[in-house]
Amino acid sequence: MHCMPTLEARRFQSERGNARPNQDYFLLDNSRMEKLVNLIELDAPKGALDTKTLIDLTANLDGRAILNNLPKGVSENSLVGFFKMTLLSEAATDTYAASLIRAGDNFKQDWLKRFVVKVWQPDEQMHYLPHKQVLLKMGFFRTGIR
Repeated sequence: MHCMPTLEARRFQSERGNARPNQDYFLLDNSRMEKLVNLIELDAPKGALDTKTLIDLTANLDGRAILNNLPKGVSENSLVGFFKMTLLSEAATDTYAASLIRAGDNFKQDWLKRFVVKVWQPDEQMHYLPHKQVLLKMGFFRTGIR
Protein backbone atom coordinates (compact mmCIF):
# COMPACT_ATOMS: atom_id res chain seq x y z
CA MET A 1 0.00 0.00 0.00
CA HIS A 2 1.43 3.34 -0.96
CA CYS A 3 0.67 6.49 0.92
CA MET A 4 1.10 9.36 -1.48
CA PRO A 5 0.81 13.05 -0.85
CA THR A 6 -1.87 14.39 -3.15
CA LEU A 7 -1.45 17.62 -5.06
CA GLU A 8 -4.10 19.17 -2.82
CA ALA A 9 -2.25 17.99 0.28
CA ARG A 10 1.00 19.54 -0.96
CA ARG A 11 -0.79 22.80 -1.76
CA PHE A 12 -2.42 22.80 1.69
CA GLN A 13 0.92 22.16 3.36
CA SER A 14 2.53 25.00 1.41
CA GLU A 15 -0.26 27.39 2.38
CA ARG A 16 0.13 26.43 6.03
CA GLY A 17 3.83 27.13 5.77
CA ASN A 18 4.76 24.15 7.93
CA ALA A 19 4.81 21.28 5.47
CA ARG A 20 6.91 18.35 6.60
CA PRO A 21 8.13 16.40 3.57
CA ASN A 22 7.49 12.66 3.84
CA GLN A 23 5.41 13.08 7.02
CA ASP A 24 2.05 14.55 6.03
CA TYR A 25 0.40 11.95 3.82
CA PHE A 26 -3.13 11.27 2.71
CA LEU A 27 -4.26 7.73 1.91
CA LEU A 28 -5.68 7.00 -1.46
CA ASP A 29 -9.22 5.63 -1.56
CA ASN A 30 -8.87 1.90 -0.92
CA SER A 31 -12.54 0.93 -1.16
CA ARG A 32 -11.78 -1.22 -4.22
CA MET A 33 -9.14 -3.12 -2.24
CA GLU A 34 -11.65 -3.67 0.55
CA LYS A 35 -14.13 -5.16 -1.96
CA LEU A 36 -11.43 -7.33 -3.53
CA VAL A 37 -10.34 -8.77 -0.17
CA ASN A 38 -13.97 -9.45 0.70
CA LEU A 39 -14.32 -11.43 -2.56
CA ILE A 40 -11.10 -13.34 -1.93
CA GLU A 41 -12.32 -14.32 1.53
CA LEU A 42 -15.66 -15.49 0.13
CA ASP A 43 -14.15 -17.40 -2.78
CA ALA A 44 -11.18 -18.92 -0.97
CA PRO A 45 -10.94 -22.63 -1.67
CA LYS A 46 -12.65 -24.54 1.07
CA GLY A 47 -10.53 -27.24 2.62
CA ALA A 48 -7.26 -25.81 1.31
CA LEU A 49 -4.21 -27.14 3.07
CA ASP A 50 -3.35 -25.05 6.09
CA THR A 51 -0.27 -24.97 8.30
CA LYS A 52 -1.77 -27.15 11.04
CA THR A 53 -2.77 -29.81 8.50
CA LEU A 54 0.70 -29.79 6.98
CA ILE A 55 2.31 -30.21 10.39
CA ASP A 56 -0.08 -33.08 11.13
CA LEU A 57 0.80 -34.70 7.79
CA THR A 58 4.50 -34.63 8.65
CA ALA A 59 4.04 -36.11 12.13
CA ASN A 60 5.15 -39.57 10.97
CA LEU A 61 7.94 -38.35 8.71
CA ASP A 62 11.13 -40.32 9.37
CA GLY A 63 14.15 -38.03 9.09
CA ARG A 64 16.62 -40.91 9.32
CA ALA A 65 14.89 -42.71 6.44
CA ILE A 66 15.23 -39.58 4.31
CA LEU A 67 18.95 -39.44 5.00
CA ASN A 68 19.39 -43.19 4.42
CA ASN A 69 17.73 -43.02 0.98
CA LEU A 70 19.53 -40.10 -0.63
CA PRO A 71 20.25 -40.38 -4.35
CA LYS A 72 23.78 -41.31 -5.28
CA GLY A 73 26.06 -38.28 -5.15
CA VAL A 74 23.90 -36.29 -2.71
CA SER A 75 25.47 -36.00 0.73
CA GLU A 76 23.65 -35.46 4.01
CA ASN A 77 25.37 -32.07 4.31
CA SER A 78 24.17 -31.07 0.84
CA LEU A 79 20.58 -32.01 1.62
CA VAL A 80 20.61 -30.26 4.99
CA GLY A 81 22.21 -27.22 3.37
CA PHE A 82 19.49 -27.18 0.73
CA PHE A 83 16.73 -27.25 3.34
CA LYS A 84 18.44 -24.59 5.46
CA MET A 85 18.94 -22.29 2.46
CA THR A 86 15.33 -22.71 1.37
CA LEU A 87 14.14 -22.07 4.91
CA LEU A 88 16.32 -18.99 5.18
CA SER A 89 15.06 -17.53 1.91
CA GLU A 90 11.40 -18.05 2.86
CA ALA A 91 11.51 -17.41 6.61
CA ALA A 92 11.03 -13.63 6.58
CA THR A 93 7.30 -14.12 6.01
CA ASP A 94 6.34 -13.54 9.64
CA THR A 95 8.47 -10.39 9.84
CA TYR A 96 6.92 -8.98 6.68
CA ALA A 97 3.45 -9.94 7.89
CA ALA A 98 3.96 -8.15 11.21
CA SER A 99 5.03 -5.01 9.36
CA LEU A 100 2.06 -5.14 7.00
CA ILE A 101 -0.36 -5.76 9.88
CA ARG A 102 1.05 -2.73 11.73
CA ALA A 103 0.58 -0.65 8.57
CA GLY A 104 -3.03 -1.82 8.36
CA ASP A 105 -3.57 -0.83 11.99
CA ASN A 106 -1.73 2.49 11.72
CA PHE A 107 -3.61 3.59 8.62
CA LYS A 108 -6.95 2.04 9.65
CA GLN A 109 -6.95 -0.29 6.64
CA ASP A 110 -8.69 -3.39 7.99
CA TRP A 111 -8.69 -4.98 4.52
CA LEU A 112 -4.88 -5.08 4.52
CA LYS A 113 -4.70 -6.75 7.93
CA ARG A 114 -7.36 -9.32 6.96
CA PHE A 115 -5.65 -10.08 3.65
CA VAL A 116 -2.28 -10.61 5.33
CA VAL A 117 -3.61 -12.75 8.19
CA LYS A 118 -6.15 -14.83 6.25
CA VAL A 119 -4.59 -15.11 2.78
CA TRP A 120 -1.02 -13.95 2.25
CA GLN A 121 0.74 -15.11 5.42
CA PRO A 122 -0.71 -18.64 5.48
CA ASP A 123 0.15 -19.07 1.80
CA GLU A 124 3.70 -17.83 2.31
CA GLN A 125 4.17 -20.04 5.38
CA MET A 126 3.40 -23.05 3.19
CA HIS A 127 6.56 -22.24 1.22
CA TYR A 128 8.93 -22.77 4.14
CA LEU A 129 7.00 -25.02 6.48
CA PRO A 130 7.71 -28.32 4.64
CA HIS A 131 11.46 -27.59 4.76
CA LYS A 132 11.29 -26.68 8.43
CA GLN A 133 9.39 -29.87 9.24
CA VAL A 134 11.96 -32.04 7.41
CA LEU A 135 14.81 -30.38 9.34
CA LEU A 136 12.97 -30.95 12.62
CA LYS A 137 12.47 -34.61 11.71
CA MET A 138 16.19 -34.88 10.93
CA GLY A 139 16.93 -33.90 14.50
CA PHE A 140 17.49 -30.16 14.27
CA PHE A 141 16.01 -28.18 17.13
CA ARG A 142 13.61 -25.30 16.65
CA THR A 143 16.13 -22.82 18.06
CA GLY A 144 18.73 -24.02 15.57
CA ILE A 145 16.55 -23.36 12.51
CA ARG A 146 14.84 -20.09 13.37
